[in-house]
Amino acid sequence: MSDSEILEEVIDYIEYKDDSQYSRMVDYSMSNSNETVTSYFGDFSSIYARNVIIEYRSYDGNRAIYKGVVGVAKDTRPGKNGAYFIIPGDEHIYKFGTWVEKDDYGDLYEKRVYNSRGLLVELYSYYEGELYNREVFKGQELEEDPFETYYYEDGKLDYKETPTADVGLNTDGSVSWSVNKVDGKRHGEYKQLFPNSIQVSHQGTYVYGSLEGPYTTFYEDGSKRTEESYKGGDRNGLYTSYMENGDIEEQGNYKKGERDGKWRLTFKTSSEFEYPYFTDEDFELEPYLEIGPYFYKTGKYRNGEEQDDVEIFYMSGETLISYSGSRLKYYYRNGKVCLEGKIDRYGEPKGTWSFYDETGDLVKKLQVDEY
Repeated sequence: MSDSEILEEVIDYIEYKDDSQYSRMVDYSMSNSNETVTSYFGDFSSIYARNVIIEYRSYDGNRAIYKGVVGVAKDTRPGKNGAYFIIPGDEHIYKFGTWVEKDDYGDLYEKRVYNSRGLLVELYSYYEGELYNREVFKGQELEEDPFETYYYEDGKLDYKETPTADVGLNTDGSVSWSVNKVDGKRHGEYKQLFPNSIQVSHQGTYVYGSLEGPYTTFYEDGSKRTEESYKGGDRNGLYTSYMENGDIEEQGNYKKGERDGKWRLTFKTSSEFEYPYFTDEDFELEPYLEIGPYFYKTGKYRNGEEQDDVEIFYMSGETLISYSGSRLKYYYRNGKVCLEGKIDRYGEPKGTWSFYDETGDLVKKLQVDEY
């Protein structure tokens, strides 16, 4: 296989490998190599390696250099007629200057800045033409991790990650939150403020990269929004969240990041509470129960999965619904049964139900609409 044939195949390979759209070669060199190129394809003979360096330009005129060790193999398998082909080995593509990539709509998608050694020093990422992420590299080696990372929202810097600290920023550039780092990992007190305020919104502690111990969030008036605890970065122990009026929204235990044991969960009555439907169109259950805007239920979790035994309550703590086998009961706030009947195996009401007044006297029998 001649040098020109090797060169032609390498150029084809670069066009396939490099998304910068190889356009034209500027210069090249080729020499024998003592390095070994390993093949995993089959039976070959006459494998030898060449050092190949190609300087080329992209369609946008950007300069790049391909450096690689290319194995040249002769295929001795039956029917291959001793064809030669290349096997790319140790290779790198070095780029220089600023490279820009656009999406199918012509919007700026990515911008990469390379130093005089051909190593990446800055990477800008865009969405619909707007900057949302900037990464800074030391430019000392290929494919190194970013040294600093900056995140943007609506075109303004939102927060930044550096080797010594992570810092969140308000739209005016003031600090919203910060946490120090040790060996590149968050370590120490974490405190976040509401925008343009001195009121704390989140507060906790990091230990070598993981949340550890109590973690609390607040409403803007200073009242608690959530109380929880972490162990090794996972929620662990009692979790409580509160609505703005101070009522409990959710409460229960976590174990290794999963809900475990008995939980209390609050729901909006308007969207979550289901009333049975009856053939008696003059009867409506809703006015008798007077649930209010919210109700809550309690149930058990195991390894994050909800179990079957559920109870439902008024927000003031009185039982609203109880289950006993296939029988379901609705209660007035005074504890008297309001409505009772049977449910099928899918939990849907069926058959004849009994409606009582607040003293416990039977008012009427009702037939459930079954669809």
